Order: sequence, then structure tokens, then C-alpha cells
Amino acid sequence: KIYSIPQLNLRGDLRQVSRELITMTWKYNPEIRKKVDKLKNSIHLPEQYAGFHIRGGDKFIEAQIQEIDVYMKRKEELSTMKDIFVLTDDYSVIENLQKNYPDYNFYTLCEETEKGYFHQQFKKQDKKQKTGQLIKLFASMDLLADSDCFIGTFSSNPGMYLGMRMDREKTFSVDVPCWQIW
Repeated sequence: KIYSIPQLNLRGDLRQVSRELITMTWKYNPEIRKKVDKLKNSIHLPEQYAGFHIRGGDKFIEAQIQEIDVYMKRKEELSTMKDIFVLTDDYSVIENLQKNYPDYNFYTLCEETEKGYFHQQFKKQDKKQKTGQLIKLFASMDLLADSDCFIGTFSSNPGMYLGMRMDREKTFSVDVPCWQIW
């Protein structure tokens, strides 16, 4: 279906129009921008890299958790890059990647103490803790959006969002064949 919003000079399919709307609206206030940029700069990514979003925590409730080998196999089909930024909420994912793929460089903002996101625990945190986690998520999403190719799950919110934010040719799913709004 083609969507048209003449007032905003938008026309295209849902994914195209959504991408334009994101470009218009995804803006940080100066305080948050400074914190997001500080986190992004803290990991010293090379200019070219791939990006993964690997689910963990309570996400098994929503969809099947994919094995890390599925991500690596898909990456190897697409690119020879050896540098990969990983958005995950479970540091054991990073440990498994490093152990099983020692020829690669993995970057993350996930801390060694993180063992998965559990929404009920998140709700109990104070405002400062929640804000810190959200800033880390925003920085991670920006880093993934800047990657040369993103591999994740379109059934997840980060994957669905990046499917709208990034070029179609740069986004790939390991769980559903086509991008979709669910």
C-alpha cells in the first residue's frame, strides 16, 4: 500500500514513510545528546562494522531466542567484516561470541553484570537507573543504525525500528523473512 502525506511531502510504502518520519522526529535534547554521544564514543568502533541485536532476558515469552550461530552464519553470507557491534542485555552473549568466534572483534555497551532484561525488574528501578538504561539503549540504536549491515530479529522492537530507520538493503532478520509491523 502506498501512503501519502502531502503536508509533509511524504509518499511511499509504510517502511519508506516511516523512515522519513523517523528522520524528522528522532532528535535528542542537548543533555541527552551529550550523554548518548559520550557512550557512543566510549567504545571506539572502526569506521566500518556490522551490527547485531541479540535478544535475551524475558524475550523468550514473545518469540523464540535465536542461537548466536544463526547471526554469524547470516553475517558471513553478507559480509567479510570482522568488527561487530552487539546490542544485547545479557553479557553471556558477548562471552559466547568471543569464545566461539575468536577471529572477530565484538563491541558492546552491555556490562559484564547484565544477565538479561526483565521488565518487572526494570519497573522497580528509580528514575535515574531507568534513564541510564534508556540512554544506553538510544546510543546502541544509533550505533546499529550507523552500521554497514544490521542483523537482528524483525519480531523485536529494535529490529522492527531499525528496519524502518535504515536502508532496506542494510537490514536483515534471522527470524522472519520480511520486515513487518507487528
